[in-house]
This record gives sequence, structure tokens and C-alpha cells, in this order.
Amino acid sequence: MIIWHTTPETVAFLVVMVLLLSSSATRLPMNMKDRVFHYTLVISLIVIAYNISVDILYQLIPSQPQWVYLLAYTVLYLIYPMALNLLLWYVILFVGETAPKEHTHKQKEVAAIHMGLYALYALIILLNITTGWVFSVDIEGEIVRQRLNSLPYILSTLQIASVIFYIVSERTYSDKLTRHLYTWLPVLILPILVLQTLFPDVYFAGNALAIALLSVYLNLQTRKYSLDTLTHLPNRTFFQGTISRSVRRKRPISILLISLDDFKTINDTFSLRKGDALLRALSDYLRQTFPVAQSYRFSGDELAMTVPGTTIHKKALQVMERFSSPWEIEGISAALHATFLEITFPCTHTQQEDPLIVLDYALRIAKTKYKGKHLVFDSEVLRTIRERSMIVSSLNRSLSENSLRIVYQPIVDIAQGKPIMYEALLRMHDSQLGDVRPGEFIPIAEEIGIIDQLTLYVVRRISETLCELIREGKEAPAIAINFSASHFSNREFIRELLSLIQSYAIPQGKIYFEITEHTFSTLPYSEIIETMNSFLAYGIHFNLDDFGMGYSNFSHLLNLPFRYIKIDKSLLWNRPSNISNFRVLSSMTSFLKEIGYDIILEGVETSEQAKTIRSMKYPHAQGFYFSRPLEQEDFLRTYTPNTHFPLD
Repeated sequence: MIIWHTTPETVAFLVVMVLLLSSSATRLPMNMKDRVFHYTLVISLIVIAYNISVDILYQLIPSQPQWVYLLAYTVLYLIYPMALNLLLWYVILFVGETAPKEHTHKQKEVAAIHMGLYALYALIILLNITTGWVFSVDIEGEIVRQRLNSLPYILSTLQIASVIFYIVSERTYSDKLTRHLYTWLPVLILPILVLQTLFPDVYFAGNALAIALLSVYLNLQTRKYSLDTLTHLPNRTFFQGTISRSVRRKRPISILLISLDDFKTINDTFSLRKGDALLRALSDYLRQTFPVAQSYRFSGDELAMTVPGTTIHKKALQVMERFSSPWEIEGISAALHATFLEITFPCTHTQQEDPLIVLDYALRIAKTKYKGKHLVFDSEVLRTIRERSMIVSSLNRSLSENSLRIVYQPIVDIAQGKPIMYEALLRMHDSQLGDVRPGEFIPIAEEIGIIDQLTLYVVRRISETLCELIREGKEAPAIAINFSASHFSNREFIRELLSLIQSYAIPQGKIYFEITEHTFSTLPYSEIIETMNSFLAYGIHFNLDDFGMGYSNFSHLLNLPFRYIKIDKSLLWNRPSNISNFRVLSSMTSFLKEIGYDIILEGVETSEQAKTIRSMKYPHAQGFYFSRPLEQEDFLRTYTPNTHFPLD
């Protein structure tokens, strides 16, 4: 029969068994650190099981020779510290993972101390068989503690102390989670050791080991979900939790967000491995230069730093100064460029807003309007954020209520004064914001992921309009619709769009999609041509919009099946009117005509501009001079194929 004093060891056995099963469930390959922890669990399980077995043997078969008990207890004394040694070695490897390579000697020194202490201890335990310095066994098989019986506890204390000293010496390179765990871990074990001293007949050593293993395992799981594996910095989730707690407790916290600009170029130039090394170098710089602050990996190429109170500004300037010099790592020298956002929570400007939403919007503004610069959050930034939030709400509401308007602006054949097609333009009105420009709400629609719904909405409304004109016996005009770059990579959306157009039985050649030059800078050429060809097969054509904005790759342009190329108005009208501008534009137009493209000049607004394009013999033009965009009702009422837009 098992006596009650083995119960704590049995509980410890079950705890370690669960940990072993949980850690073994993963199929991922293990590095040296992971293998050491796995071996620690296995040895610990064997040690605790052996301890329980010895006690069961004593309880069930008490009449054993005295030497049998002496041998059994000697083995027990020898193997328990082995589990502790493995566990502490795991801790050393864990901490050393983020330390510089040149600090490897510290690991070896601590390991040498452990091995030396254990060798001395093992020698004393083996000599104990004849000397009885540590323990002896009486005639009934009971263990009798002698003068050096506290030796295992002294050994454990010295080993733990050496590890704590190592952690402290490498504190600059380790994260706060690791430091906190291994600082209070001995505090958890100490009460167990005290209980073992007070109640010598109850076995608590296994419990101390199980608690240590459980603590380390839980830390491992916490790191898995809270720390970034590349930089060993707390991740975005941990960062958001920190901000939320500070705001909830009304404790000011200052934040510096560092968003690396065009970091993909670094990866493409030097390789992904070198790019990762640069990210680690940046994270190490933040961690080592600002030990009082807490650094985070906010996203792939974005890092963050927080400090209590409102003292981030000087640190931000110091970080910006560091970015003025190249980063040298693994034999390369790379110039990193970044956008910096500085913000403090809570502040008088953001009392009513969710801090995480404010932070997300502020970072978007910084990256779009202040790229490569330093943005300090203020009331003006908050006004922009609030306005953007209102646009998001209004846009979603308008889309669900079908209250977005479509207006039609003609594209005119200069020689005949007749429309060759109409461009469909989306309009949004908000009761508080008034009319919201497409340049404001279209980028937001792309950011929040509803641009596909907007395009489907426009195509559906256009298709209904074309069908209505056909029912009235009119020849339906061609309609040009803006097409987002994000559509090209969404195969499901393309299938849905083609299905929608087919369902209305729109005649071929009546729908044109307009894409901008910027599309070429964001998508691979093969993806663009594949999508265009899938639409051309259904009689849907493409126009190139905003030509001349600086993104065009002529080798791509020559091979893409555009029907019309629209010359951006800034190429002529926003420049001083001189003969050299006209010659450049005339030469460009002639070249494009020769390779088979029709040309449309945008932004014709005055009679002087109209005379200019007529003198330059432009074939087609678009602008307020001919007609402002027509509301749906006006377009349906006035449209005929013979509508005339004179140049005089």
C-alpha cells in the first residue's frame, strides 16, 4: 500500500507527463535548445518515477537487505540533480539565444561551473556509501539524514545563483518576459525546499522540479504567442495589449513607430537572409540603446518603442539620427530609410477614440503623406483621422443603401464633335462631410477591402443604364469604368465580374476598363496581361489612364492590348505654355499613334485649350469645356448617338 507521503510526487509525475506529451505533439524540427528541454522532461519523468518506485518497494517489501536501500537512495541522490542541471542548461541556452556570438564563452563558463559542482557532489555521494556523510540507512531501511544532508539544496542554490548571475549579465540582450520568469522562478521553488526541510518524510523534490518545468513551459508558450521569432521582440499583439492596459489605467505612454520604407528593395538587392539580419540589427540597436524602453516588432517591416510618460521625443530624434548612417551587417552596408510616427496616449486630443484605431489611422497618414519623414501626432492629424473614419462609415452605409451616384462625362471626337464614349464617375455625398471627392474615398475603399464591391456596384448600375437605353431603341454608348490595380490579383472577383456582365447581355465593345500607370509599379506584367486577355475574350476593352505620370515602362506598354491611351492633363496644362512642351507632346502623340494606339487628351477646360488641341490635331479629348459630368437622369434624357459638342 502506498503511504500518503508519495502523493505529491505522484502529482508531480502527472504534471511532467502532461508537459512531455504536449511538447512532443508538435512535428516541427527541434533545435539544440528544444532538444535539451525535451531531454529534461524525459529525465525528470524517470527521476520522479524512480522516487515513487523506491517508496513503493519500501512499503510493499520492507524486509530488504540494508545495502539494497543504501544503493537505491544513492542512485536517487545522484539522478535528481541531473534533471535540474538539464533544466538550467536549457535556461542558459534560452537566454544566450539573443546574446552576441562573442558572448558564447559566458555560456561555457556557467556550464563549467555546473559540471564542476555536480562532479564534486557526485563524488561526495559515492563516498557516502562508506563514509555516511550525507545519509545512512538504519536496520529497518529508513533513511537517516547526516551532517551534509543539505548538500543537494546547497548545490541547487549555487547552480540557480550562477544562472541568475548569467541572466543579469546578459540582461541587455534578453526580453523582459525572459528576465521576469527566471527572476521569480527561484522564489517559487524556495517554499518547496522549506517544506522539504520542515517535513522530511514527505517527498517534495519532484514538486519543485515540476513547478520549474511548468513555469518554463508556460514561458515557452507565452513567447510563442507574444514574441516575434526573428527579432525576439514582443509582437504586435503584445504591443496592443500594452497600449490598451496603459490607456485603461490612465497611465500616459509614449510611442515611436518606425516604418521602414521600400524594405522589399533591400531584400531584393541583398537577399532575404541579409534583410532579416538588418531587421535583427535594428531591433538589437533599439534594445541596447534604450534599455529603459520596450521595443516591439509591430509588423513585417515596422518596429515600435514605448516608454512610460511623455519622454519619447528625444529618443525619436536619436533614432532618426542613427538612420542617417548606413547599417553594416554581415559584410554589407545598407542605407535604411523610414517613416517615423510619434504619439502619446492618452492625450487631450484622443479622449473619445479607441487608441488602437487612432494609431492605425495615424500610421496610414504618416506612410502616405509623410513618407520618409517624422510625424508628431497633433490635433490636425486627429481631425484627418476623424474625417477618414466618417468617410469609412459613410462609404459602407452608402454602399449598403445603394445611394452612391454615377455621373457620365463624354469623351469627344474632335473632328466631328461627337462622343466616342462616356466615362462613368462615382460620386458620394455625406450629410456632414458634404460631397466627398473620389480621390479621398476610393483609396480608403482599397485600404478597407471594399473596392471589389464598389466596382461590382458601378458595373451593375452601368449595365442597367445600357439596358435601359437599348430598350428605348437607342444605340448604347461605350462606357469607361475605373479598374483598381487590386482587381488583377483577385481571380474570384474577375469571374464574378464577368458573370455579372454576361447576365445583362451587354453587347461587345460597350464596356471599357481604365487602369492607371501606377498598376505597372505594383503588379507583375504577366498577371496584368493574363487578366486583360480574359476580359478581351468577352469584348471588354482597356484604356490606359493618366499616361505621363511617370510609372510607364514602354516595353510593357508596347505589348499590352490598350484601345485608348489618355494623356494626363498635367503633362501639358500644368506647365508653362511654350513651344517646347507642345513639341514634346506632339512627338509623343505621333509615336503612340504609329504603334497603333488612339489618344485622348484629358482636362480640356478653356476655349484656349480647345484651340490648342485643335491646332495640334488631337483626335479625342475630355474635359469641362465640352461638358461637365452628367447626372444619371440628365444623361438618359439627353443622350443620343448624334449629340454634338462643338469646339467653338
